[in-house]
Amino acid sequence: MVAQSLKTQNRTTKPFVFGIVMLNIVLWIINFSLFSVFSIGSVHPDISMLTTIVVACYFGAEAGVITGFFSGVLFDLGLTTPFGFSPLTLVILGFFLGVAFAKKNQFSRFSLALTAGFGAMIYEILYASISQLAGQPHMISAKLVFIISVAFLTNFVFVVLFARFIGWSLFNKINNPFSRKRFVR
Repeated sequence: MVAQSLKTQNRTTKPFVFGIVMLNIVLWIINFSLFSVFSIGSVHPDISMLTTIVVACYFGAEAGVITGFFSGVLFDLGLTTPFGFSPLTLVILGFFLGVAFAKKNQFSRFSLALTAGFGAMIYEILYASISQLAGQPHMISAKLVFIISVAFLTNFVFVVLFARFIGWSLFNKINNPFSRKRFVR
């Protein structure tokens, strides 16, 4: 399905998947080097979640699942939690956001920011729930509300910047869905 949907958009699957993998590697380095300095109450911004949300909203469920998987695997390499929670959560999030926004290809900056913020809230709740079911009881606590608030705020603030970066890195300027012309004012 992903091969068919990407070919209809004048893209091929292998360069798209390769672009997603390379994008995730670059963003992983940025996330664990530069963004590890920025924290609000020991909660750091999560670029892998933001990447999955943006790609799923613009390119559908298949691209969201691929991005969520690679983002989650790379993100789990830098965490102390059991391996696999992030990929599972990001794949679920990428799928459902991709399905929800499959027909909508234009966002205003504000609606994209709200989508990223609420997507972050869904991710954090889903991550804590999956962790709780897998036997990690410390994930659901009073601090979860604070983590959800920080995730909403950071995704709301950073989404337009990263949407342009994602568009620049994955596509040429003609087919760039994140160019200035695609945002509705």
